[in-house]
Amino acid sequence: MPAYLEEQMDRGYETMYYKVPDNPTLYNCRMCGKIVSNRWHHTRSHKPQNLKCPLCQQVFTRKDNMKTHLKWKHGGLSV
Repeated sequence: MPAYLEEQMDRGYETMYYKVPDNPTLYNCRMCGKIVSNRWHHTRSHKPQNLKCPLCQQVFTRKDNMKTHLKWKHGGLSV
């Protein structure tokens, strides 16, 4: 990852994005070019947390994705 993009991430997710001109609720990520509506969640994909499912050891980059996995794959268990 280029150093200037790491610096943007360190300053906050607001500097990593620019608004999509045709839709004020969407943002374009300067790091990967992906168009997203939730900047906070997308920023976490660039700074993965590497959370493991306690039951099957599948790895997730965000806690909310792991919770959804637990709900659907392991019968609603929670962490």
